[in-house]
Amino acid sequence: PYGVPPTVIIMSNGTNYDCRFVYGEMYVFLTCNGGCSNTSIPCILSRPVRHNSCQNLDRNVVFTLARDNYLTIATTGKRGKGYASTLFPCKNNFCVSYDKVCNLVDDCGDGSDEEECVNHFQCNDTGKYIPISSKDDGVFECLDFSDECSGEPTLVSDFLALSAWIIGALAILFNGISLLTNLLEVIKLKSHVKITNTVLIICIVLVTY
Repeated sequence: PYGVPPTVIIMSNGTNYDCRFVYGEMYVFLTCNGGCSNTSIPCILSRPVRHNSCQNLDRNVVFTLARDNYLTIATTGKRGKGYASTLFPCKNNFCVSYDKVCNLVDDCGDGSDEEECVNHFQCNDTGKYIPISSKDDGVFECLDFSDECSGEPTLVSDFLALSAWIIGALAILFNGISLLTNLLEVIKLKSHVKITNTVLIICIVLVTY
C-alpha cells in the first residue's frame, strides 16, 4: 500500500512517530495507518475522489468503489501487471503521487496537497512552505518575518523589541539636544536671515518627533 515496498518501511510494533517532522509518502502512510503519536492528525487521504480526477495523467487510470461508496484511484503497475493506489487527488482535479504530498512544495498547483498538513508553516507574504521546526527558531526564513513574529516570546523577538526601544529613545534624546541648541542660538542671533534659517531648522526637528 501507499507505493512503498515493505522493505523500505521499518516500524516497530506499537511505535508512534511525531508526524510533524515527516514528509511525503511517509507522512501519508503514518497519518492514514495510526502511526502518529498525535492521534488528532487526520489522514491526508480523507478527501473523496471525483469521477473526473487525475486529468493531468496520460497513463491508464482506473476508478473503483471502495468503502463508504467513495471512489479510489488505481493505476497500472510496473510492466502492466496489477494495479497500485498511489495517487493523491488535488482539488483542481489533478493528481500527484504520494511522495509529493506534504513535502513543502505546492505540486498540485492549488495548494491542496499541502493545506491539511501539520508539518509545515506557510509564510504570509509569499505562501512559501517551511518546516514546522523552522518556526520561532530564531532564524528569519519568511520575507515578512511571519515565521518569527507569531506573538510567542522568543529570544530574537525580545532582542528586536529592546533594540527598537533603545533606538527610539536615542532619537528623542538627540533631537531634544538639537532643538535646545537651536533655541539658544535664536536668542543670541540679531540677523533676521539667520533667525529665519534657525527657526526652519527647529521646525524640521519638531517634525521628526
